Order: sequence, then C-alpha cells, then structure tokens
Amino acid sequence: MIKYSKYTGNKRDQYMRLFLIGDEDESKVREYINQGCLFLAEQSNTAVAVAIVVPTSDGNVGELKNIAVDAKAQGQGIGSKMIAYVFEQARDRYNTILVGTGDADVQNILFYGRLQEIT
Repeated sequence: MIKYSKYTGNKRDQYMRLFLIGDEDESKVREYINQGCLFLAEQSNTAVAVAIVVPTSDGNVGELKNIAVDAKAQGQGIGSKMIAYVFEQARDRYNTILVGTGDADVQNILFYGRLQEIT
C-alpha cells in the first residue's frame, strides 16, 4: 500500500536520490529542495516517490519543480496518484500550478499527456 503525505521534516537531502531521477542537475535541485512543499509517496516506510511545489513570484501560482518515482516503482500509477494528491493539497494555497519538464523524452511526454485526464 502506498501512503501519500506532506513532508514536515527538515532533512530533505535524504531524498536526493529520488530528486535526481526527476532532475539530473544536482546543483539545480539544491536551489529549490528547501523551498515550497515536499510531498512523499511511501511504501513500507520507504520513500518511492517525491514531488515538490514551490511558489513563483506571484504568490497565487505554484510550480511543480520536480516529481520522481523510483525506477522499481514506475508503471504502477504512483506518479499520477502523486500528482492528484499534490494538486488536492495545493488547491487551498495556489490558484494555478505550473507543470512542465526540461526533459522531453518519450516517457515524460506520455506521462504529462496522461495528466490531462486527472486535472
């Protein structure tokens, strides 16, 4: 069973392995890792996915900076369910959530294309 939650701790670096799946540039990840809201998907108390939403200069808009699912857990709908969870949690804080990707490989394009079904 997968548990989705908002992370409230202060040791976000422990999830760097997952963040680097979504963004291979560690220096960029370090720029935003401690900003905004971090969300986790956990299975048996082990993080299998992360997502982070940071506020933009317009306080009513958030940006999904990173979403990543461990390679062993991909293809099970965890990423799509994570997005739905993040959107539900962010609804009270933001009017709009920006979603994009700098990595336009086929797998990412298919994933983001499927998001239209849940938004």
